[in-house]
Amino acid sequence: SKIPQEFDERIFLAIMRIYQKQQYKMTVYTDYYTLIDEASLSHDGKVYKRTEEALERLSETNYVFNNIFYSNEFQNIQNDKIKTNIFSVRIISFKSAKENGERYMQYFRNSKIKEIIEIKLSPHFYENIVRKGFLYFDYDNLLQIENSVARTLYTMLTKWRNGDLYIKRHSKLLA
Repeated sequence: SKIPQEFDERIFLAIMRIYQKQQYKMTVYTDYYTLIDEASLSHDGKVYKRTEEALERLSETNYVFNNIFYSNEFQNIQNDKIKTNIFSVRIISFKSAKENGERYMQYFRNSKIKEIIEIKLSPHFYENIVRKGFLYFDYDNLLQIENSVARTLYTMLTKWRNGDLYIKRHSKLLA
């Protein structure tokens, strides 16, 4: 019904923080409380539902990329048009996890957690996150930036700067 918004971006960044903490595995396991904490959001009445909706929107939105994904095989940017989603989401209930053995039970860290979230990154995103610059950002800093436009400018300028003290770009390009 709508495209991913600023709140959804915060949830995505929180997923990336969890992804780092779980040693960069293609599949991430978490729960809503942890996800909300990692996104630096308060646990008010609506945030749980908004987080559910954000996960749904992020997993169902298809993205089209031209000349942006890195190819490990060719050690270069792919000159292809790629249509993909970011990840798939599976909600695993406590009952289902209990029936399937100990594999999922470790993620139910206390009795308040009734379900966990299995997030499986798409192969395109997984390879690009592991191989290219997305791992260089400090997600604590990114989540402290409240405005999504400012956050985007920060990531773009940081990548362009590439460790240098300054960069030269026209303001028209930034706009």
